[in-house]
Amino acid sequence: MKKSILLLLLALFALVEHAKAQDEGHVHSAVVLELGLQSRIGYHHALPLGFVVGTHIGYELHTNPIGILTKEAPLKFTFPMLLPSASLELRWYTGREKSEDEINKGFYLLASGSVYSHLGGAIFDARYRGPWDYRWATKAGLGFQAPLSDVLYSKIEVGGQFSYPIPGGSGREYAFPYADFGIGVKL
Repeated sequence: MKKSILLLLLALFALVEHAKAQDEGHVHSAVVLELGLQSRIGYHHALPLGFVVGTHIGYELHTNPIGILTKEAPLKFTFPMLLPSASLELRWYTGREKSEDEINKGFYLLASGSVYSHLGGAIFDARYRGPWDYRWATKAGLGFQAPLSDVLYSKIEVGGQFSYPIPGGSGREYAFPYADFGIGVKL
């Protein structure tokens, strides 16, 4: 146990020292519009040590597992819902890939929390037209963002998501992998 804690502290210290060595002047704040599996508008605010916090509102093409919790159809996924969402996201850009342009670029680690609603959403698969109105979700993943021009960028993310009903709501909890790719515009 003591060795694990010591290794964890050493790794955290190494990450902080690595981040301090980066040029924070190349992490930028911006209002962005992203179109892809997550179509949203948001604001990304640069923080010290290569961190960027973002807030977003928009729509997400929401995956639901069909069979990840049953034996009849293991690991079969569909995209049955286009749901309105609001999210808070924290990114940490790794290495020295930060852009000298006005768009952040490079690999990043991602952690976020979101709330989704059936209200105002499009439910394509009748199996998911349930009594719940809202759900929470947390995500963790790895992404890559690359500038395409002065105001245009592309991004790809992969990771895992855990979704659960808001307390007092109905429905079940589930975890599943997620992927997002799309084009963004710095406004």
